[in-house]
Order: sequence, then C-alpha cells, then structure tokens
Amino acid sequence: GTGPSSAHSGTKYAYTEMNGVSQNSVAFLTTENYNLPDTDLCLSFYYNMNGQDVDWLRVWLWNKNGPEADEVFTLSNNQGDVWYHQTITIPQKTYDLAIDFEVTKTSAKRKKKGDIALDDITLTSGACA
Repeated sequence: GTGPSSAHSGTKYAYTEMNGVSQNSVAFLTTENYNLPDTDLCLSFYYNMNGQDVDWLRVWLWNKNGPEADEVFTLSNNQGDVWYHQTITIPQKTYDLAIDFEVTKTSAKRKKKGDIALDDITLTSGACA
C-alpha cells in the first residue's frame, strides 16, 4: 500500500485513499470557524505523501464572513513514506477563520498509487518559531 506505515504519533491519522477515485476529485478536512484572538497563531501539522501518483495537498485560510481565501501551503508529488512537519504562522485577523486541508486528484488513472495523510494538527497562540 501507499498509505503511511504508521502514524506520526499514536495509532491514528487522517488520510485520503486515491485508488478508484475519479479524476479531479477533491477531499477537504475543515475546521470549525474560529473567532481569532488578538494575536498571531501557529498552525502545525505533519503530512505524508507517498506513492508514484500523489497529486496535491493545499492548506487554505478562509474568511467565513466573506468569500476570501488565502492559500498558505501547497505541495505536490511523491515525498516518500516519511512524515514531514510543517508550520504556518497565521497573522492576527479581525474576522472568523476556518482552515481547510485540501487533497486533489488530477490524474485520470483509476488505479492510482498514492495517498496523502495528516497527523498531529494543532493551532496554538503566538507566531511559529
């Protein structure tokens, strides 16, 4: 298989199964709306993108009071069966925010070999170190 050989920590993680999924399919993992404090925030997560046909992982910040969204992370292609750590500083805002993790399959292959997994997602006060 192309999913992670284990979780980054613990025994559970979220992942998308690409095998048998149609072209241009999109999966989202979305947070609830956050009423942000008057401070920067640090979004931290681990990702695993394994398999020859891995497509896209994107992270979006959405203003839930309007149509605006900012793409704050994007990566494509096979990264191997390794957990990578990513941090993103979210600047102080004055609106409600939701965070979307988006996985996109663009290949027409029905039997894709590639999965994208997420683990240990946290949001803490203060800019990322």
